[in-house]
Amino acid sequence: LEVFEWLDEMLSRAGEEATVSALEYYEDIGWLSEGSREELEDITAGLSTADTIGQRLNIDDHRESLLYVARLARRLDN
Repeated sequence: LEVFEWLDEMLSRAGEEATVSALEYYEDIGWLSEGSREELEDITAGLSTADTIGQRLNIDDHRESLLYVARLARRLDN
Protein backbone atom coordinates (compact mmCIF):
# COMPACT_ATOMS: atom_id res chain seq x y z
CA LEU A 1 0.00 0.00 0.00
CA GLU A 2 2.81 2.38 0.89
CA VAL A 3 4.48 1.85 -2.50
CA PHE A 4 1.26 2.66 -4.34
CA GLU A 5 0.70 5.73 -2.18
CA TRP A 6 4.23 7.00 -2.85
CA LEU A 7 4.13 6.43 -6.60
CA ASP A 8 0.61 7.84 -6.93
CA GLU A 9 1.77 10.97 -5.11
CA MET A 10 4.71 11.43 -7.49
CA LEU A 11 2.53 10.73 -10.52
CA SER A 12 -0.07 13.27 -9.46
CA ARG A 13 2.61 15.92 -8.89
CA ALA A 14 4.80 15.40 -11.92
CA GLY A 15 3.46 12.71 -14.25
CA GLU A 16 4.91 9.45 -15.47
CA GLU A 17 8.00 10.75 -17.26
CA ALA A 18 9.24 12.73 -14.25
CA THR A 19 8.42 9.86 -11.88
CA VAL A 20 10.42 7.36 -13.94
CA SER A 21 13.25 9.87 -14.20
CA ALA A 22 13.24 10.27 -10.41
CA LEU A 23 13.33 6.50 -9.91
CA GLU A 24 16.34 6.27 -12.25
CA TYR A 25 18.02 9.05 -10.28
CA TYR A 26 17.32 7.24 -7.00
CA GLU A 27 19.01 4.16 -8.42
CA ASP A 28 22.00 6.24 -9.57
CA ILE A 29 22.52 7.65 -6.08
CA GLY A 30 22.04 4.31 -4.35
CA TRP A 31 18.59 4.70 -2.83
CA LEU A 32 17.22 1.88 -5.00
CA SER A 33 18.65 -1.26 -6.52
CA GLU A 34 18.21 -1.88 -10.23
CA GLY A 35 15.63 -4.57 -9.53
CA SER A 36 13.65 -2.34 -7.20
CA ARG A 37 13.68 0.49 -9.73
CA GLU A 38 12.44 -1.85 -12.46
CA GLU A 39 9.59 -3.12 -10.26
CA LEU A 40 8.63 0.43 -9.29
CA GLU A 41 8.65 1.49 -12.95
CA ASP A 42 6.30 -1.40 -13.77
CA ILE A 43 3.94 -0.29 -11.00
CA THR A 44 4.21 3.31 -12.19
CA ALA A 45 3.19 2.30 -15.71
CA GLY A 46 0.15 0.53 -14.27
CA LEU A 47 -0.90 3.48 -12.15
CA SER A 48 -0.29 6.19 -14.71
CA THR A 49 -3.28 7.71 -16.46
CA ALA A 50 -2.60 11.11 -18.03
CA ASP A 51 0.83 12.67 -17.89
CA THR A 52 1.17 15.93 -16.00
CA ILE A 53 2.97 18.31 -18.32
CA GLY A 54 5.39 20.96 -17.07
CA GLN A 55 5.60 19.80 -13.49
CA ARG A 56 8.90 18.94 -11.83
CA LEU A 57 9.61 17.22 -8.57
CA ASN A 58 11.24 19.58 -6.12
CA ILE A 59 13.61 19.02 -3.18
CA ASP A 60 10.69 18.47 -0.80
CA ASP A 61 9.32 15.76 -3.10
CA HIS A 62 12.71 14.03 -3.11
CA ARG A 63 12.94 14.26 0.69
CA GLU A 64 9.52 12.67 0.94
CA SER A 65 10.66 9.93 -1.44
CA LEU A 66 13.69 9.27 0.76
CA LEU A 67 11.37 8.82 3.74
CA TYR A 68 9.30 6.28 1.78
CA VAL A 69 12.44 4.43 0.65
CA ALA A 70 13.78 4.35 4.21
CA ARG A 71 10.49 3.04 5.62
CA LEU A 72 10.24 0.37 2.93
CA ALA A 73 13.87 -0.69 3.41
CA ARG A 74 13.35 -0.96 7.16
CA ARG A 75 10.37 -3.28 6.57
CA LEU A 76 12.44 -5.51 4.28
CA ASP A 77 15.21 -5.75 6.90
CA ASN A 78 12.78 -6.98 9.58
